[in-house]
Amino acid sequence: MSEGYEQHPRATVKRLPNRGKYDYGTVHQIIDDTPVLHVSFPPQGDDPFPFILPMLGCTGDFESSQKPKETASTAPGTRNPPTKAEMTSTSVLRVDIVSASAKVRVGGPSDDRHDLRDPNVVGKIWTGVVPTWTQYGEPVASSYNEVTTVPGYIQSWIKEENEKGKSTAALAIAQAKK
Repeated sequence: MSEGYEQHPRATVKRLPNRGKYDYGTVHQIIDDTPVLHVSFPPQGDDPFPFILPMLGCTGDFESSQKPKETASTAPGTRNPPTKAEMTSTSVLRVDIVSASAKVRVGGPSDDRHDLRDPNVVGKIWTGVVPTWTQYGEPVASSYNEVTTVPGYIQSWIKEENEKGKSTAALAIAQAKK
């Protein structure tokens, strides 16, 4: 079995192709770690403009290997059967990824050699990296919430996700300095 997606013409990175990644690990990590991702793909035919769809996504199967009791002990009191109204208004779409690519770059700026020799560029224009990451704030209760404290599993999740984002940004900065 292949360790990555086949480089199909519709998903091959054409501009700066050395930044193209096709392995399952890279593509799936981006999908799993991004709260809202924008998936783009070229349409059929001669249309030169890509379709871009904002999505919530995750890779993997919906089936869980955890037993219900184990899930309930992780987040007690949060697993209630869905109501008819919830089932009617909820849709889950399964998409099989046939071909995929990720355009990835880590590191500092890569200026033109000509610019690097120009004192008006290197001496007067700041060049560098501004780290960014997703930051989750303090939970805000709904107007009808009667639970007085934010559950620990939510607080832990926020802390872990914020630390993971900041750590990833710090790693990118470290690689930019190389």
